[in-house]
Amino acid sequence: MVRVEALRAKQGDCLLLLYGDPSQPRVSLIDGGPRGVWRDALQPRLAQLRTERAPERLAIDLMMVSHIDDDHIDGLIQLTGLLKEQRDSDDSFLDVDVLWHNSFDDLFGETDATVAAAGGPGKEPGFSDGGSFAATSVNQGQTLRDNAAALALNVNGPFDGLVRAGVDQSVVKLPDGLTITVLGPEEKQLRELHEAWDKQLMKEHKKFGPAAYLDDSFSNLASIVALIQVEGHTLLLTGDARGDDIIRNARAAGVLGTNDRLPLDLLKLPHHGSDRNVDVDFFETFPADHYVISGDGSHGNPEVETFRMLFAARGDDAEHFTIHLTYDPASYKPYSRRRREPAKPYPVDQLREVFADQEAAGQDFDVIFPGPTDISVSIDLT
Repeated sequence: MVRVEALRAKQGDCLLLLYGDPSQPRVSLIDGGPRGVWRDALQPRLAQLRTERAPERLAIDLMMVSHIDDDHIDGLIQLTGLLKEQRDSDDSFLDVDVLWHNSFDDLFGETDATVAAAGGPGKEPGFSDGGSFAATSVNQGQTLRDNAAALALNVNGPFDGLVRAGVDQSVVKLPDGLTITVLGPEEKQLRELHEAWDKQLMKEHKKFGPAAYLDDSFSNLASIVALIQVEGHTLLLTGDARGDDIIRNARAAGVLGTNDRLPLDLLKLPHHGSDRNVDVDFFETFPADHYVISGDGSHGNPEVETFRMLFAARGDDAEHFTIHLTYDPASYKPYSRRRREPAKPYPVDQLREVFADQEAAGQDFDVIFPGPTDISVSIDLT
């Protein structure tokens, strides 16, 4: 069996990959969603899997945080924090074999700018309201790193340092035939991000003091992108990376076919379906049987334009495909693009019109989302 469970993770990501023996599947966990997702979805699901394994503890082969943004990392901090509390008792309910986590210090080092971001040596970050989101993410990355150290977890094995593309360790084999090819971030990209981060942060630090505004695109572009092959199926998990970077890295890794395409069984869309991370050529390069979009309408994601791009890429393709959403679009949240801008309703009528137009044009697709009491949308590939 191969199953992907996309948990209801609000505006974030939280995925479980199960494969192998249906009665005792192997488990990997990719991202943990923002605050509340651990309590409402991730912990209950892991507890259920643990009950199915009793009396043995649940084993997670790979726990991965794609990048340090709050909407991907908070649930993993809650999980490792619980494991720290349970480590000297008989209550510990799971074991983590490997954690992939490129923390802030791993990515950018202890430069003057990062010290400034932290409010000075030995201090907590001191960002203003404008930078609190990024400051929180930096702190959370360090907390997860500290939790992993306290638990003596294998961090970023088998990589020497950062999990990254284009190095000897970029193809990783997990038990029972699962292979991951890391397609991002690449070392050159990380160096460029480091330089851009340092310049921007020091510029803002001088302008505003330690309460600087930080653009979260730095962490998005440093997302770990995982191409997974298991039991004859191919999955692409993209974090919040940018589509053109993914295409370039896939081409460099030699995983695209002679027609410069890689058909997939499942594609997890980047950045919750933001149209700033994809274009038509991205969907043309990675046609999929299943598209997974994790988002609740926050920040306008998933964007209606993203769906238009997907359908444009499929064109006259007669193959059936399924779009999996983690929430009913009718429940998507109002959003605003800028601070202090009044929130406006998600354009669900526009989205429905896009779907209706494609159905009328003969496109063969389904749209699936969880019921009101479900905690995930589940995709069974076998």
